[in-house]
Amino acid sequence: MPNYIYNYANTKDNEHLLYRIKMASFTGYYIGSFNAALTYLPALLSGRNVYGSGIKAVRILALGLSAGAVHAIASYASAKLLNKEHSPFSHAVGGAAAAFLVRYKAPFASQMNMVLCFATLSAIGKLCEMVRPRFANQSIGRCRGCVPNAYISLNHRYMNRKWREEEEELEKFLCFVSRSFLSHTDHEALIMQGSESIHNLVRVSVAYPRLCRVCDDYIITPRCAARQCITCGCLLHAICAGRAGSCQGSSSTLAASGIKSSEDNEAADDADDSTGVTLSDQPLANWSVEQILQWLVVVGLSRYAALFLSYNVNGETLPGLLKPLSPLDDIKDPFARHALKRAIMTLTGDIPSPADRTFSSSKHPPDAPHTDMHLQNFACELACCVCGLPLLGLISQGYQCIACGSAFHRICRVFTEEHPACPNQLLVESLLLPQNNLDSPPDFNLDQAGGTLPVAAPVIKHTYFTIPLDKQITDADEVPIFLSTATRIFEQLATHNAQETTNQRLSQQPSSSSVSSNSVLPMVNCVDVYRASATGRELFELECAYADCLPTDLEKMTSVSTVQRLVRLAQIIKRFLKQLPEPVIPAEMYQKILDLVPDNNSSCESAIPGDTSGLEEFLSCLPPPNFATLRHVMQHVGFILCHQRLLKVRLSVGHLRQTCVSGSGAASSTIDNLDDPSLILSILAHVLMRPTWRRVVLLASPDGDFRRLKALKLLFEHFNRAPGTSDSMGRTHSRSARSIKSYECYAELLAQSGGGSIRYVTPPIVGEGTDVASQWGPPTAQSIERNRRDLATRDWYWGDVSRSEVSEIMRERPDGAFLVRDSSATTGAFTLTEKRNYSILLFRIYHRGDVFDISNPPSPGFPLVSALVAYYQQQRPFTSIDAPIPRLLYPVVRNNLLELSLNQVSVSSDQIVKTLLTALRSTSVELNQMEVRVDKLNYRSSQLMHQMAVTASQILALKRAREWLKKASSQLSISQKAVKGVSYASFEVQANILEDRLAWAKSARQVKRQQHRSLIDQIREVSEVQVVLCSQKHQVRRRMQEIRRELKRRGISDEVICACDSGSMDSTTSTATVGATESMDSDLESLSLASPPALPTLDRSTWFAEMTRQEAEDVLFNKPSGTFLIRPSAMANRFALSVKAGPCVQHCLIYSARVSDSYGNTTSRWGFSEKTLVFPSLDDLVAFYRNTSLAQHNALLDTTLALPAFALTSTSPLEKTPTKSVTN
Repeated sequence: MPNYIYNYANTKDNEHLLYRIKMASFTGYYIGSFNAALTYLPALLSGRNVYGSGIKAVRILALGLSAGAVHAIASYASAKLLNKEHSPFSHAVGGAAAAFLVRYKAPFASQMNMVLCFATLSAIGKLCEMVRPRFANQSIGRCRGCVPNAYISLNHRYMNRKWREEEEELEKFLCFVSRSFLSHTDHEALIMQGSESIHNLVRVSVAYPRLCRVCDDYIITPRCAARQCITCGCLLHAICAGRAGSCQGSSSTLAASGIKSSEDNEAADDADDSTGVTLSDQPLANWSVEQILQWLVVVGLSRYAALFLSYNVNGETLPGLLKPLSPLDDIKDPFARHALKRAIMTLTGDIPSPADRTFSSSKHPPDAPHTDMHLQNFACELACCVCGLPLLGLISQGYQCIACGSAFHRICRVFTEEHPACPNQLLVESLLLPQNNLDSPPDFNLDQAGGTLPVAAPVIKHTYFTIPLDKQITDADEVPIFLSTATRIFEQLATHNAQETTNQRLSQQPSSSSVSSNSVLPMVNCVDVYRASATGRELFELECAYADCLPTDLEKMTSVSTVQRLVRLAQIIKRFLKQLPEPVIPAEMYQKILDLVPDNNSSCESAIPGDTSGLEEFLSCLPPPNFATLRHVMQHVGFILCHQRLLKVRLSVGHLRQTCVSGSGAASSTIDNLDDPSLILSILAHVLMRPTWRRVVLLASPDGDFRRLKALKLLFEHFNRAPGTSDSMGRTHSRSARSIKSYECYAELLAQSGGGSIRYVTPPIVGEGTDVASQWGPPTAQSIERNRRDLATRDWYWGDVSRSEVSEIMRERPDGAFLVRDSSATTGAFTLTEKRNYSILLFRIYHRGDVFDISNPPSPGFPLVSALVAYYQQQRPFTSIDAPIPRLLYPVVRNNLLELSLNQVSVSSDQIVKTLLTALRSTSVELNQMEVRVDKLNYRSSQLMHQMAVTASQILALKRAREWLKKASSQLSISQKAVKGVSYASFEVQANILEDRLAWAKSARQVKRQQHRSLIDQIREVSEVQVVLCSQKHQVRRRMQEIRRELKRRGISDEVICACDSGSMDSTTSTATVGATESMDSDLESLSLASPPALPTLDRSTWFAEMTRQEAEDVLFNKPSGTFLIRPSAMANRFALSVKAGPCVQHCLIYSARVSDSYGNTTSRWGFSEKTLVFPSLDDLVAFYRNTSLAQHNALLDTTLALPAFALTSTSPLEKTPTKSVTN
């Protein structure tokens, strides 16, 4: 309600009538609601005249709405007559009108009193709101939420200066919107005149990437930091607004006149410029995952889009990545990790953006300008030489001057008058990169590292890198010689590795039984070799080492292992392709190659199998250098798949026990998909094809990765057909001699490895539209038996336990505790239970074929459940509750805590149950004693803490007193010489007093310090005892859980178990419980576990009593579940059942009536419903529900009438009613 009053009082009195009526009506409605509640609630509680009071309350609400509307209309009309925007008199008129409406039936005197009261209050309220803005010129919180609607919220201008400026710009916007009603001929005449008009700019926030017209950089910000022209619609950075030039008119006018602006390009065809552009802030917390992905792409961090998508990072969770234990901490390269964190801090506002800076326009351009600037991919952390802020991203971070090496933002490149003078010589000859992570800036100090970063980088004179394909030195096949040399050496090393492993296997075959598997030379996994990423320092060293020479030194570098040489060659190949000014598949043809692949939503029937005419047309449009390079790369991928196929066959037939991977320590895929081309093509996709800068947001499209990978698969299949085949154009397909030789070599090695015994060397191709899950059959018998034997040895496997039992087990476990049990929903599946953030998370473990995983279908999966658990135990823990993967830290071990002796194996089950009940009783008593000790220790600890706090305050007081005494003593010694007329004896007396007080303060402070140290030692001792006792208490409670679980498994009812478990009851019932359990022990001798024991008839005095509802609750509040009593109800001829169901006492009404049978006899019947009176007496009702649950009548009564309330007491319930004990 205060929001409506504030909005109504601050709006202009002579404008916005409908808005004022809305605010005033809601204000009157809330006031009327208060009065209506005062009228209706007493009647509702007393039950008198409820209907009449309800009608009166509705009238009051309607009167409140009407009074508010009348107030708004009257004040608006009077303000119009007075021609004043803000007038207390107009509000007084409105208040008088509203008061007259409220009291229109009252006497005249009452009407006048109400009119004067309302008019005075309205005038005073308006005066307060008119005076308040003079003293409130600060940016305070907005009362209507984070994002007010600027089109109707014209009520902030009298609050502070910032909001006044915003509303003035909004009014300017509304004024210019009215120009859209001008005739079309007026716009056309304006353009024909050629008059230059300025842009009508307003502040806007941009939630989706949009290009700036001036600097050609993307704008995306949650704050109103950008500018948009409301006439032509162009978007600008705030700093670029002064260089926007003249406004070309509205987009419709430009289209009619045939003029096309610079924004009408390929980027404008994909998205509407108005999407995500608003006049108010768009908080980052409201951004979706799609917006975050598009921001990542335009900042130059598309490499980590898959990581953000896997963790489902949105605007709300994005700032949390800056905290410790986030997925960003797993990035080993400090350059990439710092780039990500700096980009996030720039978006959140922790680091200023170059677009938010202000440049003066009075400066002149430098005498030596930077003329030769090129867009660069920097491999180190740099800052802009103009603004000093760090460059963001990993690719295309900014421009570099070739003459001096200075780095520039895309925005700062435009402001030439701010550029420092170019010295025409390199500012940095060599870049000093950190040798390790310790030398790099710490992650928590990134917001201050911009000023310490270098503003220039060395310019490397390349002969091969960064050279366009049409200017590269090529070989006989028109392939860049640097690329062909690197791939040739890579293939030679990989072939040599495959041959060596074959020769070693053949030489060791006669004595294979005595040779250790570790002695076999591991075979290289080329996919993992290509997947190994390089740090920024390594990339910079690669460019420097091979700037003007071929990588032939790696061919003869025998001192380095084959794996390291292959990794280095793979990094060289990827860096060469990435540094090309134009990718292998030109950026202009990016959309054309994607159009060859239907998206996920399109019908698969539209694609004709075997039709390659579109692909042939696309390849014919490629420039010859690009075509030759693309063919070479795809044939190199074909070689890698031959190597992977050989690796797969050898692992399948058991010739290899391990594979050599690129330092990751684990294979990237299972044996089944080692030779899947998607693995290597997904790695090369980002370096082979990328869109233009204006269409870079396509990288964040939902199906972009899928279509890009499918397109590369088409190219791969085209360039790797069998020799001699022809395409649809009749051209014969050919391979290079080196490629044919490699295929023949691997074919021979494959035959030697027994590849013919494998039915499928490559995975079967799944047709379009086929469900992927159909590839996985039911679990095989071998896999089930192998997993069963393995789980029998795992202590965290609990077998067939229920979900409720698992919840009880995990109740007091720490976060990260886990166990595995059989799934209760699916046969053959398992459930992984994890404790996280005080809640229990369940992960279904699916079993398909021979693999297990928490995804369905499992891909790639694990051969055993224990392998899955071991994998997630090694993963870095992530603190967020929304983490998509398990976080397994502490296994919950299933130990047999029931230490039964071996001679009890032959004992009967009755004796075992009796032993368990005795153990449960003793454990319960032990737990009670521990809880008493813990309470005493807590009380003692609180007393010691209070004494320590008092002692600390006394020490502080003595310290301050001593300081004051020292100051007084020094002042006295100074005054002794300056003051005249005072005897020396008087000074001496005062000095002695101060010395005595100083000595006392010093000694007293020492005594208090000793007391303080003694209290600390006592608190430490008490805390140690508490820790030990709590640990013992936890073990005892776990033992009780195991005993209760075993008793439930043996068929013992919950009532018997609860009667023995006195640990959860008060001391007032412990004596009775012991007596009850002793009687139960004597009854256990006749207990038969094969059939339930017959329940004896209960005495009516043990469960019937004359008492009230409150007295019944006092009797049952400390009794176990199932304890009951029946009492007379407040309603005539009816009774009430009071029963302890769980932790609460529930009450249920018992109906009774006289029913006539077929012979005319009238008998009494009892039941819980008037329609089901089936019991002839209360005794029969109690006997029936001793074995039947009451849940069929009420879900809250999920129990039976097991224990009569007075069966264990010696006092008759009719003589004495038990009451709740009160402890002082």
